[in-house]
Amino acid sequence: MSARDICTHWREHPLLKWNDSWPPNEHSDCRRRASEWPKSLPWVAAMRDGEKHTKSAMITVGLAEDTSHTELDQLVRDGRWVCTCGDPRLPPVQDSSWGILISHDVAEQAWYTQHRYSLPIYHRGCPVDEVLSNHSLRSTDACLKLLDPDDEPKYPDYKVEQSVVDEVAAVIAGRDNPPICKICYNMTKDNSRSKSLYLLKDVNVLAHHIKTKHDVQLTKDLIIFQYFRY
Repeated sequence: MSARDICTHWREHPLLKWNDSWPPNEHSDCRRRASEWPKSLPWVAAMRDGEKHTKSAMITVGLAEDTSHTELDQLVRDGRWVCTCGDPRLPPVQDSSWGILISHDVAEQAWYTQHRYSLPIYHRGCPVDEVLSNHSLRSTDACLKLLDPDDEPKYPDYKVEQSVVDEVAAVIAGRDNPPICKICYNMTKDNSRSKSLYLLKDVNVLAHHIKTKHDVQLTKDLIIFQYFRY
């Protein structure tokens, strides 16, 4: 959604006046009682450092900075501007956009940064030996690529045998809590272990994580379950 579309949306919104602060501040918003606050409205904000990340991504793939949003979206939907990490959580290219692509890349970089700061002291020297940073725009083999019209993207092979799929599916189906990557869990300081370690209850997502973050194949022994309050 463009900035113009966002502005139009909020100008025409029936429940929240233009220029109202959101979320409402209980100490300063005296026009209405707390029970009358439009709690169902979403909080819309610009992505932190979004402009910087977008500029870096465009430079990485060789796109001009003045390329329009429409052109960027078309490149994504034509399957030319892609992330070759093969994340199964990404939508099909025809349903994607440049914003989705950038948000995905930023989230992956943030995950890696957070994981590095959560490593025990004895891992500080060489965290990349155990956790791969496959979304760094500084890498010579960055995941974000601008393909020629006739090129096909090359994705990592994280598929596992059907017997493993069945085993893992049975394990996660029998637990209420989301699964956790055992490698990530063991590499995280005790006081840094939290819900941020949770992964989706999806075998493809688990297999992709294990392969692209640790370069090993998924097995049921690499999935554990822990309850975290936060």
